[in-house]
Amino acid sequence: MNEFKKLHPLVNFLYFFAVIGFAMVFMHPICLAVSFVCAILNQVLAIGRKSVKFNLLYMFPAFILAALITPTFSHEGVTILAYLPSGNPLTLESIFYGVSSSVMLITVITWFSSFNTVITSDKIIYLSGRIMPSMSLILSMCLRFVPRYKAQIKKISLARKGIGADNAQDGVIRRIKNGLSVLSAMVTWSLENAIETADSMKCRGYGLQNRSAYSNYRFTPRDFFWILWIFIFSAYVIFGKIYGIIDFSYYPHIKSTPSTPLSASIFTAYFLLCITPVIIETKEALQWKALKSKI
Repeated sequence: MNEFKKLHPLVNFLYFFAVIGFAMVFMHPICLAVSFVCAILNQVLAIGRKSVKFNLLYMFPAFILAALITPTFSHEGVTILAYLPSGNPLTLESIFYGVSSSVMLITVITWFSSFNTVITSDKIIYLSGRIMPSMSLILSMCLRFVPRYKAQIKKISLARKGIGADNAQDGVIRRIKNGLSVLSAMVTWSLENAIETADSMKCRGYGLQNRSAYSNYRFTPRDFFWILWIFIFSAYVIFGKIYGIIDFSYYPHIKSTPSTPLSASIFTAYFLLCITPVIIETKEALQWKALKSKI
């Protein structure tokens, strides 16, 4: 996702704000399917093939678990399929709603996975640094917290293996002691890092009035075009939602608005909005291929 990352941070933020917000609100099966497929494609573009392994190991079990839990606790619906041992009914509507809510859950998580890759701490500080400097700093540090500390834990574990202190094949007690040693080293490192960060911020004049900030981002006509693209399709999708053109209900029975050319156009607009990074990457790849062919 190199070309999409190169766009202005405002374009990246507006895109993820729209797709994540819509993914949390829209429960229509077509919208869920579109958002889920596009989220997976964007995740593969942003992270690579290792995202497929992550989805199979963590996301798929979470999907199954959430899909099974919902009909167990929700007994609404008029189509009764069976009765649970507790005496509560198992309804077709609750099963459909459980599957849909599970898809929505993993879709939102997948979108945030791409968000963390594209929206870096520099972009967050650039977008909100002048408006909310303290909040933007805290948010950027929180986003860096997990990957940075995971990398440091790997370094400490490799260092302990190098001196023969990491005995992974030993008993449970030895492994617990080894984990506590790694945790102790991590706490020491984090405290030292906090002091260094505070000193660095003080030396750079953080908190002073009229402090300038360097920015390497420039707003170009291409950025304006993609912002207009996001606004037009988002507004069209919101129009369809407000006027009930793409409504879908699960309770008390499954009911959807009639399929019309207007609803089909709204679903198409939603697809074009969600697939925007893929369009950008494909467009740039075709242009680069055309330029190479002329050499």
